[in-house]
Amino acid sequence: MEYINIKKNDKGEYNIYIIPPYIDLSKTSYPYGLIVTGIAFDNFDEAKELGTNVNHFMECMINDAKENVHDYLSMDKSKNEIKEILTEGSWTYPYYDYSEEAKSMICYLRFVPQNMDLEAAGFSHGVAILNRHFKNENDTEVKEIRDGIDRLMTQSYEAVLNTILNTEHKKKHNNELKI
Repeated sequence: MEYINIKKNDKGEYNIYIIPPYIDLSKTSYPYGLIVTGIAFDNFDEAKELGTNVNHFMECMINDAKENVHDYLSMDKSKNEIKEILTEGSWTYPYYDYSEEAKSMICYLRFVPQNMDLEAAGFSHGVAILNRHFKNENDTEVKEIRDGIDRLMTQSYEAVLNTILNTEHKKKHNNELKI
């Protein structure tokens, strides 16, 4: 499954977007997905290279979800308990970097899925998202954006977890029939 889209913008540059699974993005504030890094690429191949890495990051998120579900099922956790545990927390975190242009520190957001081995996915601090900078993390717009992305990603991740849990339930049921 592809979790990214590379789209040419009005300036002829290429942007990479994260496509959350099981979400109709046309009904969200992010109709193309969550823009990655906020950097546009002049060259499609450069965008594709980073896009491939981001897609791998998303695949790792799904694979880690499968492993986490297996672990919690082995502890006899219910579907609802598993979903509650694995969707707790925020999907984004504010980070700071020095801006030469602004001659000061700027705040931006990173996509940091919970319960995921970020190092193994190749992005130890998550993925920088959106093409916006803020004065600081207390900016009211930051909270609104984070809340919106949290709702979007929780909805997506719950659908992923439901798919995994339903598959595991079918496997267990089929194994019981064999006995």
